[in-house]
Amino acid sequence: MTFDVIIIGSGTAGQSAAMPLVEAGLSVAMVDERDFGGTCAMRGCQPKKFLVEQRDVLAASRDLVSLGISTPPASDWDALMTAKQAFTGNVPGKTRHIMEKAGITCFQAAARFTGPSTLELGPSEHPRANQESRTAKKQSLNAKYIIAATGADPRILPIPGIEHTIDSEDFLNLATPPESMLTIGAGYIALEFAQIMAAQGCRVTMLDPLDTPLPQFDTDLAQALMAATRDQGIRILLGRAVTAVKKTARGLEITDSQNQTHTAQTVLNAPGRIPRVQNLGLEAAGITPENQGIPVNGFCQSPSNPDVYALGDCAAPAPMLAPLADLQARTAAAHIIYRETGASAPEALDYQIIPTTVFTHPPLSSVGLTQHQAEQRFGSPASGHAPRPGAAQSPDGSGKPDPQEKDAITVRQGSMARWVSNKRIGQTHGYYKTIVHTATGRILGAHILGHASPDSINLIALAMTADMPAQTLKNLPRAYPTFSDEIKYMF
Repeated sequence: MTFDVIIIGSGTAGQSAAMPLVEAGLSVAMVDERDFGGTCAMRGCQPKKFLVEQRDVLAASRDLVSLGISTPPASDWDALMTAKQAFTGNVPGKTRHIMEKAGITCFQAAARFTGPSTLELGPSEHPRANQESRTAKKQSLNAKYIIAATGADPRILPIPGIEHTIDSEDFLNLATPPESMLTIGAGYIALEFAQIMAAQGCRVTMLDPLDTPLPQFDTDLAQALMAATRDQGIRILLGRAVTAVKKTARGLEITDSQNQTHTAQTVLNAPGRIPRVQNLGLEAAGITPENQGIPVNGFCQSPSNPDVYALGDCAAPAPMLAPLADLQARTAAAHIIYRETGASAPEALDYQIIPTTVFTHPPLSSVGLTQHQAEQRFGSPASGHAPRPGAAQSPDGSGKPDPQEKDAITVRQGSMARWVSNKRIGQTHGYYKTIVHTATGRILGAHILGHASPDSINLIALAMTADMPAQTLKNLPRAYPTFSDEIKYMF
């Protein structure tokens, strides 16, 4: 069978690319070895958010005990799992129906390149493939363009006893919360899940080989999040790798790189995710994986085979974020349509303004450059530490950090713990940092650990996209009193 475009994967990226392509009159096929719907909807962002929302209510209620909440709510895990499953259970059938109704031919099978523009479909050996994919018949497909949007799988560490651990997908389907849990890793997935379990009354220990986890985030903000997490009763041991996992009568025994042992009922393996490209046969398409992903240019094309595009979690070196996958998909689809019809060419992707959030309590949100990245690009900053709103924010009372003209960037940062917005919700942790290009006033980056930080960071990202100067954003009237209004204290 021959198509104009074949898309391998049915998640955010695959769906977002398929629709404009078929609307442009191209014949499109979609192949997936797992249930249709992809990581975000089935086993990532969306089901996780069900758990996060309940965690937030539990944690916020406990924060408010000193402010008049006398009986914090209790959790019904069974009801929570039922609600989550009611959502995810409908995704595969609904997704496939929408695709087929649009005129897209769908296949449940594993796909492997057999040439630059050919794929062989056949039975899947993925451990979580569905029955239809496991029994798929072999057949050959050809296409002018092939889009890889295969997503990623949990990284499995090569340590003895790793088979006794659970991964993020297992976690989202736990029948009951464990009494104790240890996480291998202290990245964003581990932190979110650790706090979810802590809110359920679970004793949680986290081990990470790095001295400062979350290397993709600003160091000061990452450290502030570690402090907030520890204050929830979670034990965090940094600079320690897990070297072995052993099943014992007392539970699972973990040995770390300092030869110390730890015991927990459940061990969550969360050292990150790897692009699912190992069995794609990329070499047959003339592609060499980079950092275990598919290297792409600004239009999501493989430089060595421009008729192959890669999107989302399997594309290197972009971060694994659903909004970015959607942006990549629209760019790749527009580029293919441009090549086929002569329509307007899309702009090459710029990954500088991609907001992201770690959904902890409080959440950590970020957009743009970290301070370290800005210093590497522009030089050392003029720094300003701002106290709470209403207090004098500089020696001269101007509220400005008095930057020197020679400094290329201006950094403002400070604790928000004593801001009234935190006091009225009983929140004792909060920190912000903003980075501005001194000469132009252009916002280079913003990082917020605090309640409602995702909404504030989205607003800052909008300002950055519109090239709005920091002073204009600072002076922009907003509804008051709101958390997003406090952006004015951050610049």
